Amino acid sequence: MDNPPVLSLTQKRKYWKDSSIDTNEPTISSLTSDGLRSSLQNQIIKRHQPIFTFKEKLAILQRLENEPVNIVSRELNINERTLRRWKNQRQVIEVLSKKENIANHKKNRLAANLELEDALYIWFLQARVSGIPISGTILKRKAIEINDELGGDKSFKASDGRLDKWKHRKDIRSLKVTGEKRSADFEAGNDYIKKLKTTVTDKTLDRAQVFNFDETSLLYKMLPSMTLAPKHESQAAGFKSNKERVTIAVCCNADGSFKLPLLVIGKSAKPRCLKDLSFAKLPVTYYSQKNAWIDVKIFTEWFKEVFVPKVRTFLAERDLPPRAILIVDNCKAHTYLKDCEIEVTFLPANVTSIIQPLDQGILETLKRQYKLDLIKRIVKAEKKQISITY
Repeated sequence: MDNPPVLSLTQKRKYWKDSSIDTNEPTISSLTSDGLRSSLQNQIIKRHQPIFTFKEKLAILQRLENEPVNIVSRELNINERTLRRWKNQRQVIEVLSKKENIANHKKNRLAANLELEDALYIWFLQARVSGIPISGTILKRKAIEINDELGGDKSFKASDGRLDKWKHRKDIRSLKVTGEKRSADFEAGNDYIKKLKTTVTDKTLDRAQVFNFDETSLLYKMLPSMTLAPKHESQAAGFKSNKERVTIAVCCNADGSFKLPLLVIGKSAKPRCLKDLSFAKLPVTYYSQKNAWIDVKIFTEWFKEVFVPKVRTFLAERDLPPRAILIVDNCKAHTYLKDCEIEVTFLPANVTSIIQPLDQGILETLKRQYKLDLIKRIVKAEKKQISITY
């Protein structure tokens, strides 16, 4: 039997001094060079340094102005040499931390062709100011065009990978094109705001006496088009989109102190789901129209039978004079109506998307809340094993 190799005195002292390596009593085999090496490899913990953004690095450098390097190093688990390197690179870090598209990045990976990237970014910003929708395909074609104009590398390819890295460096994201703001008449909107202020002053109206009315369509049976899914699912099978629609209209005053019941317009005069219910007991005001749209007749009836009586009651409870204005857009279904000092006033054409109060996210939030409640009810019905027709 071979004798195990003997450790030097220095190795033994080092091994015995580090009690964290092995808390058990050492054996002859553990004191061999192979045993010591294996023990060290199994028990040494690799140190993982956190990664910081340029903004965070600058904040740490500012701390180092008043605190010793060793204290900051221990507290943040950063190597002292790393902190000293940051101090030497402070000017670069300060510049990068002020750039919005780089400040939250953790590394500054420079592009191979900065001139091309900057030219493409300038063109992209100009296009967005003009409201032009820009896709990845358009960007790649424009990159090739700019590269040719700059006399760049003829082998240049605007690949998807290059595009993704460019978008990451410039903090560019994808958004769905929504609304009608690009078609809006901003000058007319500003003029109307001034006119409305004059009206409110002349009539001595409180914010509680200024009302807004707007309608929107609701696909009340349509399920969300996006879903989370396990990784093993290659596609998410769904149901055919149910596009049954009703129109809902919202009305409230400027300070939010009074909200009228929702106006709901469906196609059926007597919906089957409401056959055993009295319309008067519904929490909404229901009307019917063959296309489920609002028309002059419905708007007039609603104004006279719902809006005026409820607003008068509300103003009396608040000890306010029976004066109010109802702001509506210039849809052909809306007509000028007046009942004593309660009257309808119209927004100019093409300003709804920028100054119509209810169109600034209120209607969208209402529909999102409805869809959330719809999903909750479907889940509850499934749990109770109630049959549902999608």
